[in-house]
Amino acid sequence: MKLSRGIPSSVLVALLLVLAGCSGEDGENGSNGSNGLSTSGDEGEPGPAGDKGDDGTNGTNGTNGQPGVDGVDGTNGTNGTNGTDGTDGTNGTDGTDGQDGVSGQHIVTAVYTSQSGRKTFSVDCPTGEVVLGGGASGSGNSDMVSSYPSSTTSWAVSMNKANGNYDATVYAVCAAVPAS
Repeated sequence: MKLSRGIPSSVLVALLLVLAGCSGEDGENGSNGSNGLSTSGDEGEPGPAGDKGDDGTNGTNGTNGQPGVDGVDGTNGTNGTNGTDGTDGTNGTDGTDGQDGVSGQHIVTAVYTSQSGRKTFSVDCPTGEVVLGGGASGSGNSDMVSSYPSSTTSWAVSMNKANGNYDATVYAVCAAVPAS
């Protein structure tokens, strides 16, 4: 503690003791002090988002535009001219004559009577003719076993009858055929 100059410390102590022992009256309140400096604090966090607002009203429709003007039709083209006919072609040359065909066809027959069992019969065409086809007929329930050309000029037939006699007729279709 710093002591005042010229006052002995023992006097000061006694004075303090005296002052401490008695209470005096309360003094008047002092005047208010001046306002201190005001400082702002740090900026706070953003608050939560607000509720969605109501939809706005629709705007009015714009007016329709005017229709466009129709275009002008184009003109038709002209028809083309017909082409000229072509000239006729020349006639072809005559072909060579073909061979003469079969002529004078006729049927030649041979008859065999009172036959029995299985037998082969034939008929020949006249000289200079060929066989074109043939066949046979039999009597008494006889069976024809086969019928065929046996050469270029003859037709053959095999006939059979198990019991009894039969008659057989052999046919040949013959004709003159020109040499090739």
